Order: sequence, then structure tokens, then C-alpha cells
Amino acid sequence: MRFASPEYLYLLLIIPFIIGIYIFFSTQKKKNKAQLGETELLRQMMPGYSEWRLQLKFYLIVVALLVAVLLLARPQFGVKSATKKTQGVEVMVALDVSNSMLAQDITPNRLQVAKNILNSLSNDPHVGKMGIVVFAGEAYMQLPLTSDLSSAKIFQTMISPSLIPTQGTAIGTAIDKSVKSFSDKDVKAGRIILVITDGENHEDDAVSAAKTSMKADIPVSVIGIGNVNGSPIPDSHGGYKKDRSGETVLTKLNEEMCKEIATAGAGTYIHATNANDAITQVRKYIDSIATGEIEEKVYSEYDDRFGWFAAFALLLLVGEIFIFEKRRKRKG
Repeated sequence: MRFASPEYLYLLLIIPFIIGIYIFFSTQKKKNKAQLGETELLRQMMPGYSEWRLQLKFYLIVVALLVAVLLLARPQFGVKSATKKTQGVEVMVALDVSNSMLAQDITPNRLQVAKNILNSLSNDPHVGKMGIVVFAGEAYMQLPLTSDLSSAKIFQTMISPSLIPTQGTAIGTAIDKSVKSFSDKDVKAGRIILVITDGENHEDDAVSAAKTSMKADIPVSVIGIGNVNGSPIPDSHGGYKKDRSGETVLTKLNEEMCKEIATAGAGTYIHATNANDAITQVRKYIDSIATGEIEEKVYSEYDDRFGWFAAFALLLLVGEIFIFEKRRKRKG
């Protein structure tokens, strides 16, 4: 539950003040009656008078006032589903987060360039829905396919090699998870998988996974990040990773593998030599894909329930009207 206009809740502070005034004057009234004479004699002089009826009428009004304040604050309960329609392409990004993506052969490093591409996609008007799968030695869903592209911006800031401790490059697994994320087979919009990787330490059958995706009418394109000549991998101590013999480890872009995956997936291969060039090429590729209407169920809208409060307040006020200060004499 929440209130759409919570500032009106400050009016509730008036209610204790009103109750305090009522108690003060009720006490004064009792004192004045006591000065007039005996309580039993006064009751005989005022037949039908009922103190509790007056109190009940007052507290009914107080409760009605409380409910009215809640009504002004617009109470909303739970969430209600709504269908959101957008135009664009559905894009699942499979992003390599292995340690080799920290290599600085492309400024500032491979992973940051990949994240810049993600950010650019989230601002592309031709992208209707986007999701993110991160992978290294294993693959995990980072962001399910969604039309809330602002979420992609939030999630991409949290992406780092620490997300997956198991090293490796499980591209095939990442493609399989990406394919399964497309739930609606009847969608008219274009659907693509965009793999961003340096292709190094390739472990599973990514080519077979790309062919399977292509058969489902979901082409697989690959953005190759890095340099084919090799670059050292920074470590956490300010130096570079070394092998068991003490030699600096070099990571090279496996461009041949990246091209093979893109060909098998009936997609395209883009070599990212720098961030701006990669973003330009990716956007050009996205823009060439047919867009269509995308429907999505969203549950972020709260359902207004102020009608219940209004009915309750009205019921209290009607009840107060039919409660008389004096007991009515029965006829006959």
C-alpha cells in the first residue's frame, strides 16, 4: 500500500487537537452541571437526554474526518497489470565479463567499451526491448528482456568480472540463455542476439548454439572487442597477470571464432576498434532490422482504492445524522 499524495496526511495532526478541545469543553460542561445541583435531579429535569449519544455522534464525525484525510492522500493498494505497447527491435545482449575483458588494448578497456555500447543501445529509439546475459566460465541472466530501458542503464553500471568467479568464455551457454528469454514467438518485431566478447578461452559449442538460434529466426551477431596482436591483463595489484613461469599473459581477440559464430547465426560481425566506431556500426545494424509493435505486461502501476474510503466516510456521516441527541419517545 502507498499514498499518491502523502502530503495531505499532515492534516491528521488536526484530529488530536479537535479531540482535545472536545474533551476540554465536555469537562467544563460536567462541572457546570455539577454546580446546578444533584445529578439525579438534573436527569429528571432533562428527560431523554443522552450523554453517550453526543459522544458517539462526535466520534463518528472524527472518524469520518480521518477517513476523509486518507481519501485526499489517495490510497493505492498493490499493483495492477497494464499492457504497454512500444515500437522497435527486441535485443538480447550476451556480454563477456571474463578477466581478459579488462585488457586496455582499446581505451579505456574492453569491458568499459562494451558497457558504453550497452548504454548506447538503451538510448536507441529503434530498440523496443532489451535484456542482458553476462558470461565468463558460466552464463547468468543479468536483466530479463524488458521495455524499461532505463533498467539496462542501472544494471550495466554493476557489471564487472567479479559477477562470475569461474573463468572461461561460455559463449554457447550465453546464446542458449538468450534464446530462451524471448518468450513470445508471435511477436512481429525483429529479434536479435548481440554477443560482445573477445572470444578468448572459448569453451563450449557456440557455433552450434548460434545455428539453433538462427533456426528460431533469432540471428546472432558478434561484436569483437580487443586487438588481435594481444594485450596484458591488469591484476588487482597494479601490475599484469603472469603465468606459472612468470611470463606476462597476453590476451588476443579471437576474431576468427567471432566471425564463425556470426556466420552460423546468420548475423553480422563488428570489430570494435574504438567505442565511437563500434557504437556507430551497432546502431546502423540495429536500424536495418525491421521494427514492429511490441506488447508487454507491466505491473508498476498502483491501483487507486479511494472509492472504498469515500463510501466508508459517507456511511459514517449518514449514521451520525440518524443518531439523535435525545431518545425519541415511542408513539402509542
